[in-house]
Amino acid sequence: MHPDGPVANRTDDPNNTIDEAFEFFDTEVRDWALHEGAQEAERRLETVAEVLWSGVSLVVIDLGDGDEAQVIFETLNARGTPLLAFDLVKNLVFRRAQEEGLSLDALHSDVWSKLEVRYWRELIGRGHRQRPRSEQFLLHWLTMREGSEIPPAEMFRRFDSRFQAEADGDVRSFVDSFCRDAGVWKGFGEQPERSYERLFFQRLGEMGVLTAHPLLLLLFRSNPEELDPRRRRRLLRMLESWLVRRMILKLNTRNYGDTFSQLIAVVGQDLSRADDLTLEWLRAQTGESAMWPNDAAVIDACVSVPMYQRQLNVTRTKLLLAGIELGMRTDLSEEIDLPPTLHIEHVLPQTWSLHWPVRGEAAEECRHRHVHVLGNLTLVTKRLNSTLSNAAWVSMPEGRTPKRETLNKHSVLLLNRRLVDGWPERWDEETIDDRGRQLASVAVDVWPGPSAWE
Repeated sequence: MHPDGPVANRTDDPNNTIDEAFEFFDTEVRDWALHEGAQEAERRLETVAEVLWSGVSLVVIDLGDGDEAQVIFETLNARGTPLLAFDLVKNLVFRRAQEEGLSLDALHSDVWSKLEVRYWRELIGRGHRQRPRSEQFLLHWLTMREGSEIPPAEMFRRFDSRFQAEADGDVRSFVDSFCRDAGVWKGFGEQPERSYERLFFQRLGEMGVLTAHPLLLLLFRSNPEELDPRRRRRLLRMLESWLVRRMILKLNTRNYGDTFSQLIAVVGQDLSRADDLTLEWLRAQTGESAMWPNDAAVIDACVSVPMYQRQLNVTRTKLLLAGIELGMRTDLSEEIDLPPTLHIEHVLPQTWSLHWPVRGEAAEECRHRHVHVLGNLTLVTKRLNSTLSNAAWVSMPEGRTPKRETLNKHSVLLLNRRLVDGWPERWDEETIDDRGRQLASVAVDVWPGPSAWE
């Protein structure tokens, strides 16, 4: 241990955690040794020393002038726990930089250190798809550069091949470009407040469509001279419409990786016309894996298909309702944020038999079919959701407030203002269908179909 206790009075280097590691172990050992008093401390410290001498192995490798540290590093690690692809990428880059006579310290401090902060080590994804952000970026970057989907197991080999071809004689320029692209990808989650781009990436995350990132990386890494930001925004709106409409119809998503890879090749023909080329290509798709649903298909699904937890999960149902709420607003509307904590409310309750009775098996079956359709759903706060509960629409026993009255009094969303104003007297299967058609007409305007673009 340091004779004077924890290291102090040093300028902290945020990219070097050796001092912090030393201080941590120094403090932990001191606290443990002195826990039972000074007399017990000596015995405890002897125990620590014995464990270190007998149980910890320290390997020191002395390198000669002709030895290559990066090659030895790669060889040693290949015989132990497999490294992440991103670790191998770094080793490859620095080995080539050393061969070119570049300063490894300068390359690390000026550029690469930005990729070694905690953000890039955090795990994202679920289950077997979970991986550090650095690996996810590398996968998307390679797909963008190769124009085809890359199996995760192939990442390092593909990077090695591309690096050898593109960085020949100028490692620094390649690394600068690679790290700039990493910053662009990180920026997907840092778009300006209230910008359309921020809303787009929020909705993309709610739909869980990470396979679009290679195409988006190509679009956002381009400078305004290559791709006008207005054209890029128009292209994003097309993609969102294509994705949401397919989501509403619950069309197959398994081939999305291939679809976006094809779009990379399409827009790569002329990046300045990326929006027009994307529109032409999407309009031409007729197969289920890539077709762009028309208005009639979307409206029919919104009116008749049970959306809640059958067609869509809760997150995607909220996305659809929130998009319709924003679509109802005009330039004169207040800018009321839609917090992610809003709950989905069934106007006709899921347990409707107490205050919403019907007679006959056919009537009951018809009612069951209408519970989860879009026309019967809205957004409310958690507290309002609990208050509404299973209350009837307009008539309740004395002391109980009807659902319409509660919504009218407490909700400011246009979804609910139009609901209480449009159907003041009754709420049943017929009115649910009416509202479903109303919401569907807004949805097809918010997410225009293939024939709506000029």
